[in-house]
Amino acid sequence: MNQTDPALPFLSDIFDISQLKRGRANLIVAPCHSGKTTLAGRIINKRASCPERVLYLIDTSAGRDAIRQKEHARKYTSLWRQEIRSEWWGTLRSGDNFRIMTYHHFGYAIQNDPYFVFNLDLIICDEMHNLIKYEGIENGRNKNRAADEEEQKACHNAFRALCTLCKSGKSAPLIVIMTATSDKLVTRLYDDRVPFEMFNYTGCVRYDRTAHTHYYASLPDTVRTLEPVRKLIVYAARISEMQEYQELFEEQGKRVCCLWGIHNENHPLSKWQQSVRSTLLSSEHIPDEIDVLIINAAYETSLNIRNEEFRTMLIHNSSPDVQTQVRGRLRHDIDDLYLYDSAHQFISHYFPEEYLNRNLTRQDTNAIVEMMNLKNEDGRLLKWPSIVKLLRKDGMTVLKTTEKRKQLWFVSRANGILPTDAAEQEVVA
Repeated sequence: MNQTDPALPFLSDIFDISQLKRGRANLIVAPCHSGKTTLAGRIINKRASCPERVLYLIDTSAGRDAIRQKEHARKYTSLWRQEIRSEWWGTLRSGDNFRIMTYHHFGYAIQNDPYFVFNLDLIICDEMHNLIKYEGIENGRNKNRAADEEEQKACHNAFRALCTLCKSGKSAPLIVIMTATSDKLVTRLYDDRVPFEMFNYTGCVRYDRTAHTHYYASLPDTVRTLEPVRKLIVYAARISEMQEYQELFEEQGKRVCCLWGIHNENHPLSKWQQSVRSTLLSSEHIPDEIDVLIINAAYETSLNIRNEEFRTMLIHNSSPDVQTQVRGRLRHDIDDLYLYDSAHQFISHYFPEEYLNRNLTRQDTNAIVEMMNLKNEDGRLLKWPSIVKLLRKDGMTVLKTTEKRKQLWFVSRANGILPTDAAEQEVVA
């Protein structure tokens, strides 16, 4: 993660709304906490004040509930404080010109009535990169297969409808897409021949800084090194993992809260969890009594956390997109960011320091293999030759020598002469 001059402007201060055109996807790319939500409010103000009908699409229920708190959301619907129905087929009451729904619900609505979107003037697509992911339900490990297939179909319907609207010329709603992670989305738009205009403000607007980035392979080992840290955010994909990590932190005497999707029937949130969720979405503040907040994909985007005392984040996921989005949940500079390195690309960060810069015997290398406990994609334990290759690939010096007929190894972070090709072949063999 790079650091950026906080004096850079917010996106909402410099973006020219007149650039947005119908008959294409207007793709706005900017870092988390750079002013995309404020810009969305400016666009809605300009369009909804006519008044015209506006639809705001978001990837998660938590994101939907958070947007409901925004001023531009409350301003344009007289019914905003009432429970929003999951089904909306386009029938609006007088004065109710703004609606928000998840991409899933939008897909269901399109299936029921494919023409209601032509009653709209503006559609804002927030975090649309996750719509691509949801077509395959990558985060659906806690759902049954039938639900997966139903939601995949709904997301596919949503994506196809948005693509069609982008090709429908000036008679269609204005489509504005906002994201901090656009690569997969751009690829899909190209593949589907969707006309789009990309406004990339990466590096041009401000975003929150991260002082130190660390990589790890074992979360329990990393948690043990974090004992002096009082307040932190943890991200994990599965509820079983979240509960496992909760126990680790509770053993350290910390007060832990896990938040997953509010509609998970197999793991319903307790009243306390619901209270924490409600407080967080409405005030953007974690209750003071909580030391560790553990979240999953239900809060990967849109959630804002402004507790300045939370300056450490641990993300147990190796996807760069997920890492970028989850880091963006803390809306301020932080001290330490810990990232899961499933492919061991950054093995130098967590190679045990006590084995550096000294001769290593076979007993030492066996101990390193056992201590690091690294696995390949098939779940098999990586042996020392494989670890050697990873260390060299990550820029470390690894030398093999012989002393009194004993094979010794030397590992260092300093620059050195690497073994010859013949020696390399011997290592692999």
